Amino acid sequence: QQLTLNKGGSIEFFTIDISKIEPSHNIIVVHVIDNDGNEVMGHSVSLFAPPKELSLPNDAIVETKSISIPSKGNVIEITLSSDKLLLYVFLSCGVEGQFEDNAFIVQAGVDKKIRFLPNKSDIMNLQRMKETLAIEHLAKNMAPDIGNIKLTSTKR
Repeated sequence: QQLTLNKGGSIEFFTIDISKIEPSHNIIVVHVIDNDGNEVMGHSVSLFAPPKELSLPNDAIVETKSISIPSKGNVIEITLSSDKLLLYVFLSCGVEGQFEDNAFIVQAGVDKKIRFLPNKSDIMNLQRMKETLAIEHLAKNMAPDIGNIKLTSTKR
């Protein structure tokens, strides 16, 4: 549902009929966007089931579209995209420093920009960032359904 908020702030309440929603197959992502539709001012995610019970696609294609140093030169900017929704995306790399955000969501078909703040001792090591950036997400790390695995044992 799209809402238009008054300048200076306003509160809008709305209801969603969730009686026909399968909890393990659905989530709600709410974005608050400025009136021009250009900037996400905030967002929230609501899960209808614990993460371990979610039916998430584990075949998502995650692309690192760019790793660059903006003109200000004191951060590394990373742009990611995916063909499917990714929950709890976690980045790591071989460069000392910290990601401005981690354990975030990447929506299907929407670029996600993340800034990396390198330590002074490792400032702007762009090549090492490109070589060592690792991208993890919830579906990639979930154990397969035990019901689909045939267990066998051998006697010694």
